[in-house]
Amino acid sequence: MPALSEKRKDDVKVRARAAELRGSLLEVVTTLTDAPHLLQWDNVLKKFSTINLQLMSVREQLRAILRQVVVHPKMVTDPNLAQALPLQLASSELPEMQAADAKDLRM
Repeated sequence: MPALSEKRKDDVKVRARAAELRGSLLEVVTTLTDAPHLLQWDNVLKKFSTINLQLMSVREQLRAILRQVVVHPKMVTDPNLAQALPLQLASSELPEMQAADAKDLRM
């Protein structure tokens, strides 16, 4: 069961980081809508820098968690999309595609 508790810890960390990010974004949106005349350029740049760092932190934590997740769409109504979707979701090219690319590069 230690793996389960580690997953829960990671989940709690990601949720906490996402809540911080949501709060920062809400603060910026509220300031922009309610009191745009009070904005100072230096403060805006600092706030966007903070939001960027928070977003990168959430993304890195999610990347570690999502490496263990497989996405498989169950319902796709468009037949053309259903045919292309597996290739778009693949993490690497099919061997046939790699061979065709290698052939094109040799020409």
